[in-house]
Amino acid sequence: MADWKIREIKEPPVPQQKGEPKEAFERRIGEELGHKLVLLLDHYKIPRGDPEAGWKLAFALAEEHNSGFRPKKATGVKHNPEDSKRDLVLIFSVFIAERKNPDAKILPTIRTVAKDMGWPTDDATISTLRRRYYLLLKKDSNEQRQLIEDFAKMPLKI
Repeated sequence: MADWKIREIKEPPVPQQKGEPKEAFERRIGEELGHKLVLLLDHYKIPRGDPEAGWKLAFALAEEHNSGFRPKKATGVKHNPEDSKRDLVLIFSVFIAERKNPDAKILPTIRTVAKDMGWPTDDATISTLRRRYYLLLKKDSNEQRQLIEDFAKMPLKI
């Protein structure tokens, strides 16, 4: 939108002038605001004759100025259901290790689990597994919800 249009939209209407009849003032304000609405329609590329122009403008403004109207952007890495199997092994292995030795430190325990499972044991991977472990334990986390969903879909083998 051109700068002059933005300035024109932001400029407040001129207040009622001394001696200006109320009807004339209301008509002038209506024309000014109507002109500003037309500029907004143009800005959001909404056809002026569209019967739903008012609704479209309301949603365009809401989407721009209120995050609750914007679609949520996908974040993070795409989910792989195989990760849930790893997560289950991680949770249960650390849980069992902690039951056996309540004084055990989490990082050595995760490193042992990773080694036993044939996973990489470099510091970065162990740190990532530790963060993942705590996210999985966090109540109502996305990771926990995803694990529960995937677990419910896993075939039961007895």
